Amino acid sequence: MLRDEVQDKKMEKRKKVWTWLIIILLVASVGGFIVGFGGGGVAPQKYNGIKFIPSSQGGYLATIDGVRYGFNYHPYQVEGIFSDDIAPSLRSPFLYISYNPTSGYNQSFAAVQYYLADFLGQRFDTFVQVATTNETQFNLPIINCEDASLNEPVLIFDEANITQIKQEGNCIIITVENEADVYRVQDRLILMSLGVMQ
Repeated sequence: MLRDEVQDKKMEKRKKVWTWLIIILLVASVGGFIVGFGGGGVAPQKYNGIKFIPSSQGGYLATIDGVRYGFNYHPYQVEGIFSDDIAPSLRSPFLYISYNPTSGYNQSFAAVQYYLADFLGQRFDTFVQVATTNETQFNLPIINCEDASLNEPVLIFDEANITQIKQEGNCIIITVENEADVYRVQDRLILMSLGVMQ
């Protein structure tokens, strides 16, 4: 009899432990869900009055003039890149975008070149002619600063020991120090063309 009572008490105690364990796990699960998806992540940040929302895939989303754009970086992460005022050239009716195909970043330059051509064409109706600064197997036009004019500005990507955006006459020379800066410069160019950043 005493033995049955001891076993019943042990059984009762086990049930209580398991019940509390399940309750704790349920509360922790709900709490984790709320923290992970209900605002416990990175909060949106404003830049020049525009809200930049962290994307679940990385980067940021912002609605500018009623259009939603995706960016690799927050504006605060790209505003330190030196730049001359090139926004008018980016919004011109025609623009050459060229890059050095012998650079170690040539694939990233080509990707950004096509992205900018699509963006500028859709947003500002800019006709963008893609080119390279040297001959390649792709049979693209060879365009350098010497080819730039008031009506046909040239934007050239190349690598150097500094990341910057400089304008010399009608030629915009963009140099990057590393491959990540190629995409930082891309975001800076888009933000400047939209008037979000100087």
